[in-house]
Amino acid sequence: MRYATVLSLALLLFTYVNAQKDPLGNNFNPISPGTFQGNSIWPGTFRGGVFDSNWRNQLGIGNHNATVTIEDGQTVVMVTINGENYTATFPGTNLSISTTSGTYNNPNGQVVDVFTITVNNQTYVYTTIDGKTTVTNGSGQVVSGGGPFHVTSR
Repeated sequence: MRYATVLSLALLLFTYVNAQKDPLGNNFNPISPGTFQGNSIWPGTFRGGVFDSNWRNQLGIGNHNATVTIEDGQTVVMVTINGENYTATFPGTNLSISTTSGTYNNPNGQVVDVFTITVNNQTYVYTTIDGKTTVTNGSGQVVSGGGPFHVTSR
């Protein structure tokens, strides 16, 4: 019995020692240097959002182009278009709403403000050039009545 115990301990010690041995050395790297250089996946894939080192501070910024609230069982969206505040009311509270806004200069040097809202896959684009706002749907066709915000150029 004594020999079996000693033999078992010796076998365990031998296995443990060999498991700690690094036959390839400390400087072994299974991936050759330069493998990922020029690859479009790294590092650009994980930029912005929660991968941004400043993401915590951006939580307070939120969405400044629209305010969405629920009032009396209806969804109310408040926006600023062409410097004026507008409100649209949509029936119900279970809606899918997304908004974007941006400003750019067109080739003629005019400042163009664009506000886009999509409600349940229905898109409205408010484009303001030189103080005149045009409302189109997602296909670029003009929407009469100024869309849900009833924006009319003055």
